[in-house]
Amino acid sequence: MPSNPAVAKGEARISINDLETEAKLVFEPGPSGQDWNITALRKLITDVGIISPTSLELDRFLRKVADSDQPQEILIAEGDPVVEITPETVTWDYEGIPQDMKAVVKEVLDKAGKPELSRIKTERVKTETRVIKRGKLPFMSPKEETVVSWDKRGVSEPVAVDPTIQKTGFVEKGLRAGIVHPPMPGRPGKSIFGKTIQPQTLENRDFFFGYGLFREGSEIRAMASGILRIGANWADVAPLAKSAWEIGIAGDGITLYMRFSPGDPRFPPPPVKDILEAVSPDPAEGISTDILIDGEELKQAMKRSIEAQKPIPALPLYKSRHGGARVESYPGNTKVLRAWKALAGGEPLASRMVSQALQDSGVRSYNIEDLRARIQSFLAGPELEMIYPLNRTGH
Repeated sequence: MPSNPAVAKGEARISINDLETEAKLVFEPGPSGQDWNITALRKLITDVGIISPTSLELDRFLRKVADSDQPQEILIAEGDPVVEITPETVTWDYEGIPQDMKAVVKEVLDKAGKPELSRIKTERVKTETRVIKRGKLPFMSPKEETVVSWDKRGVSEPVAVDPTIQKTGFVEKGLRAGIVHPPMPGRPGKSIFGKTIQPQTLENRDFFFGYGLFREGSEIRAMASGILRIGANWADVAPLAKSAWEIGIAGDGITLYMRFSPGDPRFPPPPVKDILEAVSPDPAEGISTDILIDGEELKQAMKRSIEAQKPIPALPLYKSRHGGARVESYPGNTKVLRAWKALAGGEPLASRMVSQALQDSGVRSYNIEDLRARIQSFLAGPELEMIYPLNRTGH
């Protein structure tokens, strides 16, 4: 240490944080303050029960203070910080709100109201059952006894939370909305005076999920499309979706139908043209688009669904017709067998129909084995119609 110990004029004090895990020596220079040397600073520190820094450290601090007109501070004691208990947290997978929905988002959120949340509380339920017990000896009368048992039962109870919405986003039905991370237990700390400091108690460590969200293990899935509302320890979905459709195949393996989920009436229904084009037969197959239902019929069905907010589980997109067969004549005395399958619940095509058509035509010049194989292949396959040239035997 230098031979001329440092002295600084001003006000010195010890600053200790609320948890007593940190202490600082604070010095504010000023001509009206007292003179402070190493001995005075050491006494100030030890008087509050803190081990003083070395004389060299205090000397360097005083010289720094003496060369400045601004307050200075130095850390003189540090305990072990408390690791607080962490509640459940969620990493969200939501998307931004679609541009064409932003105009109605405020109205949707205003109407959504406060979140309705609940949790399952386990209770012990006492059950009393009366049983008849036979006497230990034949001449003893049976006795009635009451047997008491305890069962566990889950009871739903409402949960009150701060309803403030911190974030919003958009989720789609059926997709993952987030991942839940479990709570962490925390760890006690120690003050600069050696006192153990316990983590603060959390009254509730759970994250609560309301309408439109379902928790399965650590995954959160959206059960409804709409605006995701996220609070401090809760989240739910304010429903908002456009109408959606998808194509399915009926039990006959041929008829195509539409599943329709009605959306918010403020959004237009899907274009009829897009739906019918999705099921329109390939012109190369020689099948007329007349088998499709009328576009106006489809439009009105979607309109009614949206107005009533009732989904359409299966709307056939083909007109109903019975299966059948006939022999057709073309120029040059060419004859063909045309067969078609039933659609939308009509009577199925059967082999007897083909046999009857051939019999009625009077055509005999065809390979019966080849025709039989072709018909079986047609009945088992996905084709809607079959055209088989007759008038030839060299198959």
